[in-house]
Amino acid sequence: MNGVICAYKVVFPRQAGKNDRLAIKPTLLDNARLYITVAEDYEAKENVYEQKLPEGTAIAATYPNEVFITIVAVSVTKPASFEVSYFYEDRDDNTGEAIVEVVPEEPEGVDVFLVLTIVLLIFVILIIIVIVCCYLKL
Repeated sequence: MNGVICAYKVVFPRQAGKNDRLAIKPTLLDNARLYITVAEDYEAKENVYEQKLPEGTAIAATYPNEVFITIVAVSVTKPASFEVSYFYEDRDDNTGEAIVEVVPEEPEGVDVFLVLTIVLLIFVILIIIVIVCCYLKL
């Protein structure tokens, strides 16, 4: 419906600190517009950043700001749909450099469904062989 509005607030995690960032990016805007406001709080009068954010365009907010997203439907006859991706970037309080934690890769596990399917297939083949053998002996 034209003019229908959905509002969201994106906040930093509790461990966030100086220089940390939140990146927001609308990845799908179908019959919708996305407006973004970045400010220290909802009632801020100074240092407020507002803009219409097109699909595929990212914006980063630094701590301690908050991010307010407003989605507005633009069609009377078609429903609006949207997808927004976001991520948090932990940055060093002094240097502002991104803190990257290396996460060890997990070894690929055994696909249990595949193993059970193979075992079942072998079992069925053995049953067929037994039936054929019994039939030939009769």
